[in-house]
Amino acid sequence: MQPGPAGGYRAALDRVGITYDEEFVAHGNFHHASGLAGAARPLAVSARPTAIVAGNDE
Repeated sequence: MQPGPAGGYRAALDRVGITYDEEFVAHGNFHHASGLAGAARPLAVSARPTAIVAGNDE
């Protein structure tokens, strides 16, 4: 299991029977441009997510 938030995310998916899909995960550097790119990635696939969970360091 991964440490930190990623590990918690994967554990929560496992608990409810949802398969982890790397296609829905994006990593950024807490700058505006990486946030836009990170949000665009899961929204570009045919099976779009119903929510996006994001972090901010401000």
